[in-house]
Amino acid sequence: VPVVVSDHGAVRETVLAPPDAARDKRTGWRFPPGDVEGLSQALFEALQASHETRRTIGLRGRAHALTHFSLDAMKRKTLGVYHSLLEDDVSALY
Repeated sequence: VPVVVSDHGAVRETVLAPPDAARDKRTGWRFPPGDVEGLSQALFEALQASHETRRTIGLRGRAHALTHFSLDAMKRKTLGVYHSLLEDDVSALY
């Protein structure tokens, strides 16, 4: 299911939308926090999109989330940060 979200916090990483992402990479719609006009525009665009377009955006969003935010991906990224911080002093592990 495609989403319409307030553009706040980590949303830019999780919901791809123009102008930060190409239209063919869109996973949802974002609007500035507190912007009623922006929310109505995002909802209008989402509702005006064809069923197939909404389905494609939703599937793309699911794939994006599973690729970048699964438990395995989060563990790999966390361990990668630890490793990069300890590269110079492996003895810090012991």
